[in-house]
Amino acid sequence: MTLPLGTRLGPYEIGEMIGRGGMGEVYRATDTRLDREVAVKVLSSHLAGDPTSLTRFRREARAVAALSHPNIVAVYDVGNQVGTQFVVAELLEGETLRARLAASPMSIDETLRIATAIADGLATAHAKGIIHRDLKPENIFLTTTGTPKILDFGLASMLPNAGAPFDSVVQTAALTEPGLLMGTIGYTSPEQLAAKPLTPATDIFSFGCVLFEMLQGQMPFKRDSNMEVIASVMRDEPFSHHDARLVPPAMRSVVERCLEKKPAERFQNGAEVAKALRELDVSAPTRPLPPQPRRRPSRWLWGLSIIAIIAAAILFTAIARGRQIVDDGYDLRASDITGDNETRRLTALALHADSAGDRSEAIQLLSEAARRSPAAPLPAAFLASFAHYNGDRKGGEQWSAETRRRIANATSPYEALLCRYLLPENEGRMEMALSSSLLELRPRAWRLRLGLAHLHLSRRENNAALAQLQQIDVGAPDDRRLSIVLADRASLGDIAGAMRDLQRSKLTSRPALLAYTQARIAWSAGKPAEAARLFDAAAESATIANLWPIAIESRVLTGVARVGMNDLAQAEERFDLAAVKAHDAGLVESELESDVFAAWVADRRGDAEGLKRRLRLAVALAEPDTTDFAALRLFAAREHLNIFGPSPSSSDAEDGPAVTTLIQARDAWSQNDLTTASRLLQQSRSEGIDATSFAEEAALLAYDLGDPPRTFRPDPPYPNRLRFIAIWELGQPHAEPRSRGENQR
Repeated sequence: MTLPLGTRLGPYEIGEMIGRGGMGEVYRATDTRLDREVAVKVLSSHLAGDPTSLTRFRREARAVAALSHPNIVAVYDVGNQVGTQFVVAELLEGETLRARLAASPMSIDETLRIATAIADGLATAHAKGIIHRDLKPENIFLTTTGTPKILDFGLASMLPNAGAPFDSVVQTAALTEPGLLMGTIGYTSPEQLAAKPLTPATDIFSFGCVLFEMLQGQMPFKRDSNMEVIASVMRDEPFSHHDARLVPPAMRSVVERCLEKKPAERFQNGAEVAKALRELDVSAPTRPLPPQPRRRPSRWLWGLSIIAIIAAAILFTAIARGRQIVDDGYDLRASDITGDNETRRLTALALHADSAGDRSEAIQLLSEAARRSPAAPLPAAFLASFAHYNGDRKGGEQWSAETRRRIANATSPYEALLCRYLLPENEGRMEMALSSSLLELRPRAWRLRLGLAHLHLSRRENNAALAQLQQIDVGAPDDRRLSIVLADRASLGDIAGAMRDLQRSKLTSRPALLAYTQARIAWSAGKPAEAARLFDAAAESATIANLWPIAIESRVLTGVARVGMNDLAQAEERFDLAAVKAHDAGLVESELESDVFAAWVADRRGDAEGLKRRLRLAVALAEPDTTDFAALRLFAAREHLNIFGPSPSSSDAEDGPAVTTLIQARDAWSQNDLTTASRLLQQSRSEGIDATSFAEEAALLAYDLGDPPRTFRPDPPYPNRLRFIAIWELGQPHAEPRSRGENQR
């Protein structure tokens, strides 16, 4: 939201906007106490409630406030007024180094003057225990007086105290988890790309990239794509692929040392590189190498040429094999998988089996790949993910630990990032940051885009989710998950588009997946009877094809559709059958959900014993700190069933505080303490419950406390499928409150 002219933020009177970025806006303002002009940076309102963005915003203020140097922008104040977060800094007049580079080539003298000043600013930051981590021409400002200023310390890492050694740098967890890429591609150091611990030498690499660009007029590792840039940073020498302009040898030596691949071989901090720049002798003549006399090729030279051609052919074949697509869902290439050819082959077969719906076969193949190559991290990462989502939480934890042990062996940044992304303990903002980083590297990785869409769904960001889904081309891949892509699009309102694209997808040749997708679309179109019929067909076809996850989910959803038809007897039958089939297949989450749905139907049909019996089965399956556990606890409290003990005091989940408070509110309601229930419900809402998959449960509690009912679309069926119960209850007339003892046991 743009601030109007004349707005007051404390003593600062807002003037015109002078800049806008991803984090917010920058305004010219007047400090009315000192009658001086300042710059006020305001965090965008949609980010002010995001802890990650707020942390980065405050980190920048703390980092710069700790510094005082003519080549670093000065911060005067930090404030928060009625939810508006702002930082007050010195007002700069001039242009960025990026704008200066675009205007005209820079002389050696101008380059040396600016570079030395930047190094001096870095020296002060490094002496205070601060690493910038995102140095680039856009973050260097040249004032009208010619003074360079370093900007944007938003990604800075800070030591716990200025005297601590740099090998004990405290990496902020949300920004430097292994495999998470931060900074700007093209200026990031090899150790940043490899997700290794950082020292001030990482800023020196970025500084070297900037210095090279001032001298040469282009980035040192400029290539056609982000992946090629990353590969070049990790592999190439800075001057190896460019016809270098005439650069003094001493200056070129400084650049090359800044851009060494190993941090220990670079200048270690800003002070060292500033000293080297001041000692440069740039007066030495720089002449191109004299032309070599032309000679007639000899026989041995022809022989070498033939050998070179053969070697090039072999190299081309190796590169082609390395770029061979192993899995189109992740845009995974053979070169992304650490290990020998057999490890790559087994991994490719495993992912193909999983795309066809045979996860048990995929797990066996990945287990063999992980056994064959004890250092390869990717098979272990896929095993961690598959085991976890198959209900084997212990196996998932074991393979997660094994992945973390192996991840340092990853041979490419993409492999390291993908391994980190696959670990099941990732959730919320961390998972979103990882998927966004991966998509920067591989925009065609539609499985990542589908995952990002589901992350948006979990935050009730439906428009963002639909935008991601609509970018996936469903015409080419042959993968069972395309049914989810199309069904979710229909759930989010794109029914016509989903129906159109279904006809050009390969799902039309797979009866079970076709029927499942058509059923989801019919459900989203408000046709529960047609959806029930199609879900039954999908369950039968999937059973014949041994697609057990699809068969079981279809049985669960046909029960949901029959609730929509008010056919409770058939719904109960479908839920009970789904629970049995899920148990046999080892799909714990589906079994739990089926039991809870069947319990709700039993209660609606007046079968109190059926309610209790099925809830006992569900409770035995529920694991603490999971979405299903919280949903089950809320349902039991509304039914006045004392099966969980005292209210929780906290949760490790990302949206844990809001959910924990909601559970406490529902428990207070079940004890007829309506005042406390109402107060805790409001607290839960202030903590963000309405932006989670428990918004329906919050609305149901408000309904039970006397508010009018809210209407929700019951789509799509995740991340919290048990929220359907709250939706159903919101559609029921208010009944007399059940006495506390009626269902106690």
